[in-house]
Amino acid sequence: MIVIEQILLEDSNSPRKAFYRLSIYEKEEGGYLIEKSSGAGGSVLDRRRWEKQTREEADRMFRSIIREKTNPARKSPRRYRIVQQ
Repeated sequence: MIVIEQILLEDSNSPRKAFYRLSIYEKEEGGYLIEKSSGAGGSVLDRRRWEKQTREEADRMFRSIIREKTNPARKSPRRYRIVQQ
């Protein structure tokens, strides 16, 4: 798999330094994979993957997740900021 894009988000108000890592991969056999790893204290507590057929679908989902996680008006008390892109 080839890494297309990666981003790391962190919640600076989290006592255990909660993080959210999101990546897009191009699969060798065709299609795209979005992978999300999240956790706290340096440990991954949750990992999920979504497959998309086109780059457009993968980009749309990737941007949507980032927009949701960094939204200052989101209902969750956890508000992430972009640390590394």
